[in-house]
Amino acid sequence: MAKKPDGRSSIYFGNDGSWHGWVTLGIKPDGFLDRRHRMAATEAEVTRKVRELENTRESGQVTKPGRAPTVAEWMTEYLDVICERLVISGKMAPRTLTDYRSKTRHWIIPLLGRHRLNRLAPEHLDTAYTTMLEKNLSTSTVLKAHRKIQAAERLKAGERWEDHDLVFATRHGGPIERTEDWKVWKTILKQAGVRDVRVHDARHTAATPLIEQGVNIRVVQEVLGHTRVTTTERYAHVSTPHHARCRRAPGLGALGKS
Repeated sequence: MAKKPDGRSSIYFGNDGSWHGWVTLGIKPDGFLDRRHRMAATEAEVTRKVRELENTRESGQVTKPGRAPTVAEWMTEYLDVICERLVISGKMAPRTLTDYRSKTRHWIIPLLGRHRLNRLAPEHLDTAYTTMLEKNLSTSTVLKAHRKIQAAERLKAGERWEDHDLVFATRHGGPIERTEDWKVWKTILKQAGVRDVRVHDARHTAATPLIEQGVNIRVVQEVLGHTRVTTTERYAHVSTPHHARCRRAPGLGALGKS
């Protein structure tokens, strides 16, 4: 696979059968590198497009940065340019790159490739990893895929990356704040147009409709993950005939005691 770096620019023939070019035009307002991508059927054509971008940069007529690359675009550059250079320099084993390409081609791009890198959210990753586990992939394979995505994000962040050797981190590598789930929960409530409640209140909200619909309280206990069914009972704020029936279910007579 041919690659012809030109300063900060890269021209290479991709696995998709097309020629690709990347040019660094500066720094975006958010601190990330402003990398522009060009693609063409021939090397001569993509070279021309790269030269046009470079001339624009040198003349100081760079337009406002466009959309961030997709995960597929960025992973392609990461593998075809950066990792290839590491292999050539002896800093990465060829078999490692082969493994990277395999996991990227079979899992990362199909499940996450369409998302813009700057809009890749935790829920996107959660969905992708759940799918991988449902396909009987091992936990270690899923973790390796996560590490590859994180490695690409590290390069994208450049000098803003904070290396704490975390498995799950912010897009700049730092630790996720303990209040992050609380912030996400508040955002969900606002978007759903419901009243402001605690995260813990959602467990009560889940138990109540289940019992009102006649679900056996032992099943509700399993759903909520309670060790004791008496704990589950305290979560159900209902006084309907359904609740009474659950309390009188076989084997649950003790629940009817005050």
